[in-house]
Amino acid sequence: MKKIVFISIWVGLLSMINVGKALSETNIDPKKVTRVSIVLEHKREIQPDILSLRINVKIKANKETDAINILGDADKRIRKLGLNYKGGDYRIEQNCWWAKKGQVCEGVNGYITYNFELRDYKEQNVLYETLNKIKETYPSLTFEVSEPVWIASQELTDKVQKEIKLELVEKAQDFGEALTEKLGKVCRVTSISFTVWRYLPITYRFTMLKSAEPSSIEAPEPMKDEKTVEVSANVDYLCE
Repeated sequence: MKKIVFISIWVGLLSMINVGKALSETNIDPKKVTRVSIVLEHKREIQPDILSLRINVKIKANKETDAINILGDADKRIRKLGLNYKGGDYRIEQNCWWAKKGQVCEGVNGYITYNFELRDYKEQNVLYETLNKIKETYPSLTFEVSEPVWIASQELTDKVQKEIKLELVEKAQDFGEALTEKLGKVCRVTSISFTVWRYLPITYRFTMLKSAEPSSIEAPEPMKDEKTVEVSANVDYLCE
């Protein structure tokens, strides 16, 4: 993992009336007080641990109940795989298009969408094989795979962010000690606020071949590019 730390410093004498008033109430002479503000930034590259991908399933049927039953059967087979996913929302729409004489409608289209989060990229092959078997039962069913990308789980991201924040607190304390020695005054931290920067992953789109045989499905593994976690800390000191 790579670690990068940047420090920017702004130093100035307290001059605001409300600050001076607050200091006078604590018997501190505003003229002898120095306020220092710095920004600490810490980046860390982490290996993503979740393969995220979206599956869109579409079925053409003569009537609404047929479409619902087919989607229900497909959903049952997918859930039996025990893979982690979100979604599963479905909808049924009239299958309509425009012709020279106006709008024409024939049958219905049913849709259902899943967002899978897989720990092992090979789990996607089991998913595609199952979808292909469903296609054998319902030839009018099609499915699309989109946006397969490795991401960092919330658990991993939270863990790294916590570690970075603690490191920034230590660096803030170290800087306060150095500031005390440099200015010849006693400097203490008065406030620390954190900002977390998020980097969105680049996504890709592709569609499975309709003619793929279950035994021949071996999907590619997207590159496991490192993800950046960055936290900045705004630190204020009061030196007297």
